[in-house]
Amino acid sequence: MNLIKTLTAVLLVVTSVSLSGCADNSPDGLVKQQISQMNRLADAIESKKSAETIESIKSDMKAVTDKLDALDLSPKEKADLISANQEEIRKASERMMKNAMEMMKHEQGNAANKLKDLMPSN
Repeated sequence: MNLIKTLTAVLLVVTSVSLSGCADNSPDGLVKQQISQMNRLADAIESKKSAETIESIKSDMKAVTDKLDALDLSPKEKADLISANQEEIRKASERMMKNAMEMMKHEQGNAANKLKDLMPSN
């Protein structure tokens, strides 16, 4: 459930603020950095990295989001950034959601198996 909240927050940031790319602190550079962080998060989920690794990536994403917020971009500037990076944002978002859903299915299966193990057998 926590992962769903995290991914929802990340997707809101993507659509309302934009995303990022390297050590470039320009708006477009930050958008490219955020996209890179989203792909890192998708990779970490896909390869079943530790919760600490995932939290570290989320922290990195928040740092980029804070930099974007500090730029105090107009709604038009934000929309232009999103438009210019729309395809990359879409791909990264889809990867994150796909991998998160797979992880949740796996966790639910594990929880169901644990419950089954606790049930008395006839």
